[in-house]
Order: sequence, then C-alpha cells, then structure tokens
Amino acid sequence: PSGCGKSSLVRAGLLPVMAHEPGWQTLPPMVPGVSPVAALAGYLARGAGGLPLGWTASSVRDRLNQDDGLAVLCDDLLGAAPGHGRAVLLVVDQFEELLTMAPAQARGHFARLLRPALAGSAQVVGTVRPEFLGQLLASPELSDLAADTFALRPLRHDALSTVIEEPARVAGITVDPELVARLVEDTDTGEALPLLAFTLAQLAED
Repeated sequence: PSGCGKSSLVRAGLLPVMAHEPGWQTLPPMVPGVSPVAALAGYLARGAGGLPLGWTASSVRDRLNQDDGLAVLCDDLLGAAPGHGRAVLLVVDQFEELLTMAPAQARGHFARLLRPALAGSAQVVGTVRPEFLGQLLASPELSDLAADTFALRPLRHDALSTVIEEPARVAGITVDPELVARLVEDTDTGEALPLLAFTLAQLAED
C-alpha cells in the first residue's frame, strides 16, 4: 500500500545488493511521469554517465524511436561496463504513473520498448500500488508484459525502531532511546513511513 516502503526497499535494499552481484549492471530508479520515454532517455543517459559511451538524453531518445532501441542500449551498456555484464537491472518507481499520468500512446511506446529488452539482457522491477494492479493487468498496452508480483506489507509496529536506529548507526548518528520511543509512538503504523522519513531527514540535518 501507499507509504509502506516500496521505494525504500528498492533503493536501500534491492539495488545495493544487486550492485555487488557479478555480471549485473544497475541504474538508479526512474519515475515515468507524463512522458515515460523521455524520462527513460534521461534515466539511461544519467545512469551511463561514468561509462565511455558519450550518451546524452537527446541521443538516447533518438535511439528509443526504434522498438528494439532499449534492448540495443542495454547491450551497449553491458559492453561498456567494467568486466562486461550479462544483465541490466532497470527500476521503474511508481509504475502506476504509466496508467495515471502517461497518455495511451506514450504508454504503448514504453511497452513496445520493454518487450524486446525483457527478451534480451534487461530485467525490470517496478513498484506499484495494489489498487492499480487490476488496471495494469487489463491495460491493452501493458497487459501482455510478463510479470511476477511480490506483495510488500506495511512494517509491523515493532520494526519501526529498527527503521530509525539502523540508518542512524550507519551514518554515525546517535539517537536518544527516549526519542526513538516517541517517534515510534507518533508513527504508530507502517503506512506512515513517508512522514517518519521526512522527520528523520529533518533531524539529521539539524
């Protein structure tokens, strides 16, 4: 559900783990928005910034005009990666924006790019709110994309203290136990993680 930590799990869990998997090339998450192909072009250009490819958002967008463009770009990305790789992990955060913000034509173009890429060297992880799963499966443009789902439940109340204490420990910040208890009490449930994250960010900056 909204606010249960889908993006956090991908950004702070999945991507750091996969970045150390031999043969995998990972990129930070993208958000589709109104123009998902343009977002994809910028995303790929930024993700390849440290590699000798010379990509720009404009040049990548030109290559995405072909339905096999994403598949070819992923192969190029792997060829330029240190030690070369066998698979690229693409992350689409807030995947439901393909339904709620992107027009059907843009959604269809995005899907046509995904199909050959998924048949090749790309794997895609998308985060999506459960109320949009039905629409996603029924979408004429997206329904034939093979998908496995992993349901993420809201964090239990007794796990909230770990959410507060462990990032602080990694950052070298000491948090008073009474403050932890107060934050857990005020947060109450796992659905309120975005508010807790905002509060912790403010405290860390202070």
